[in-house]
Amino acid sequence: MTKTYLLLLTACLFSAIIRANDTALTTRTAIYTLDAAGPAISYTGIVKSSCLANLSFSATITDIDGVNTTAGTRPRIYYKRSFDGNTWNNNTSATDGWKYVEATNTTSPFNFVINYTLLNGGGGVSVGQTLQYFVVAQDLVATPNISINSGIFSAPPASVALTSAAFPIAGGINFYTIVNDLGNNLTIGAAGDFTTLTAVGGLFNAINNVGLSGNTTVQIIDPLVTENNLNSLFQLQNTGCSAGTVNLVIKPAAGVTATLTGSVSNNPLIKILSSNVTIDGSNNGTTSRNLTISNTNTTSPVVILFGSLSTVPINNCTLKNTICNNGAINTGTVVISDGSTGGAPGYFNNITIQNNSIQKGYIGLLSAAVATPGNGSLLVTGNDINSISPNQVALVGIYAEGLNGAVITNNNIGNFDVTAIGPRYGIWLYTGTSNTTVSGNTISGITGSGNFVSSGIFVQPAIAASNNNITGNTVSGISAAGNVSAYGINVPASASGGITIQKNKISNIKNTNAAGYGAHGIGLQSSLTAANITVANNFIYDVAGAGSGTTAAIRNGYPPGIWWRVQDLL
Repeated sequence: MTKTYLLLLTACLFSAIIRANDTALTTRTAIYTLDAAGPAISYTGIVKSSCLANLSFSATITDIDGVNTTAGTRPRIYYKRSFDGNTWNNNTSATDGWKYVEATNTTSPFNFVINYTLLNGGGGVSVGQTLQYFVVAQDLVATPNISINSGIFSAPPASVALTSAAFPIAGGINFYTIVNDLGNNLTIGAAGDFTTLTAVGGLFNAINNVGLSGNTTVQIIDPLVTENNLNSLFQLQNTGCSAGTVNLVIKPAAGVTATLTGSVSNNPLIKILSSNVTIDGSNNGTTSRNLTISNTNTTSPVVILFGSLSTVPINNCTLKNTICNNGAINTGTVVISDGSTGGAPGYFNNITIQNNSIQKGYIGLLSAAVATPGNGSLLVTGNDINSISPNQVALVGIYAEGLNGAVITNNNIGNFDVTAIGPRYGIWLYTGTSNTTVSGNTISGITGSGNFVSSGIFVQPAIAASNNNITGNTVSGISAAGNVSAYGINVPASASGGITIQKNKISNIKNTNAAGYGAHGIGLQSSLTAANITVANNFIYDVAGAGSGTTAAIRNGYPPGIWWRVQDLL
């Protein structure tokens, strides 16, 4: 609600001389403001609640002249069941109509504890009932202004201590429904609380409908559970008595080695569109991988997607200690992106991908964020993207687009499938990625296909001051056989700068094309004339090409075109 002011300008007279007595009349101007509107009231509406006792609620209430916080005239929340009268009698359970509680504190946001025992009859609420509510507050001016959210008074009240004249309340009154409490310890399996996560009647369907009353752990009790992605998991709703966020953890039960499997084309098997979700594949609280998630379809399958809807970010999600296996190598295996269009840049922060075996896909881990400040923080650590046939990744181990503040560390990447056609990169920092550290990764066994470049780490942020740090990685066994070069680490011909490449160990970089194409430990080909790329303390050896192609430990491929050959650095 926007404050309204009346500007009262009183001007006596412009400069004038009353010649009758030669007296000058001084010009005087007075400006006054009159507060004509009540406090601004906003809050996140209650949609559903499983709380049958005292429900916590908060509202942000502000006013330029101050909000009245004196006991008796503090902000209030009025509430009733839908079948109670739209009237005011008194604030006891002996009468019909609206009841209220005052804020429990004196500063915004104001906190309330809705007391259901005040409702007519004293019996409280039950599942299936609908509750209506509105918040009122008054300011500190002499004749207070009263605000309501939401509804319309029958007659303007003089105070938040409403009288019967203010009723019935008209207009759109907010409401919520009392729903079942799922409980906070649930099981998945034939004899469990739910037989599946994603099917009709499964866990995700139930959570979407009734929310969670608190932090919840779900244990998979069967060794095999079939999924079909008929239900995504949407944003978790806290329907409990206490305010705040709720967290969901999905894991195998103690001693159970479980598989979630199904065949879903052109989509992920499991889609998470919510914050505060953890999938932990260990059945004993360690780093053991006791949960396999497998999409067996061969038409553009994805195993799992964490995604945002519109511009609302997802935050604080974790995938750890799992084996993620795809049915084909023509898409990504694990995807973090927009939720409506998988693979398109999305909004997310504080996402962790840790200690997973990621198998079989064009891209092992695809992460794409909208390149905007404060978006795209991600931790990728301790993962194996280095399987044997037929579960190899084909083209890219880890793809990072638009990330800001990501850390990609201690991953084992390589042994790529050689049948897919396209460039091959162990780690690819693509457009918009900034303030990102790539460290301690082991990358090996990447062989180029056709006339496509192969590179252990491909750094292409297309940002002049990207502040990306490539440090302490071990890159080996990178090769090409076509009319292209092989690189240990490569900054290609793009407007990329502000990059540090340091303390990396690079070896066994080869080109076997007898026609003479190069192999290079580090390629520096940024198109910027002042790229500000720092290369320091790298150990580069065993870099070789066949024929007459140039081989270099470090190649500066943009004018002035300086090349450092291996022997020059020994």
